Amino acid sequence: MGFYKGFYEGFIPNALRVSLKNLYRWPMVISFPNFFRAVIPKRLTDRYPGVNKILTGLSIAGIESFIICPLERIKVFLMTNERNVTLRVFLQENRGHLTQNLFHGIKPQLYRQIVSWTTFLWFDFKAKQIARKIHNIESDEHLGESTLVLISLAVGAGNTSMRQSTPIILENLTCINA
Repeated sequence: MGFYKGFYEGFIPNALRVSLKNLYRWPMVISFPNFFRAVIPKRLTDRYPGVNKILTGLSIAGIESFIICPLERIKVFLMTNERNVTLRVFLQENRGHLTQNLFHGIKPQLYRQIVSWTTFLWFDFKAKQIARKIHNIESDEHLGESTLVLISLAVGAGNTSMRQSTPIILENLTCINA
């Protein structure tokens, strides 16, 4: 009985967090590239075909940072506070400087999100472009499932390596600027 209780402890908050992220992420991932494709001049997209992916990544990163940062701050407060506290206690203790405390750490959060989203969308774009070239497939044709699995693995590896190096780079930049 103890294993199952410990295994599922925290399931509801995590499920809510993941659900919330998917609630706003997918509409942005689907609609932003189309929006940028419509507003960016054709001569620019012809010269830089992945520009709408980069702008999509930057836009999602900015929006997501302002959603995630306050939630992470509250989560850390509730998890690290030794006494049994509630959200109401957090709000009372931060009265007068709530916004400042909720968005404390927004810069590193924004940098991480920018690296994560732009590299993910860029690697996905480039990997699909390369796969289409290898298989002689036009840009409007669908790639096969096995090709998409390989692309997913490559994109995941590239994105993870970039995301993993971000905290180290940010820490070094912080030490240099201090």
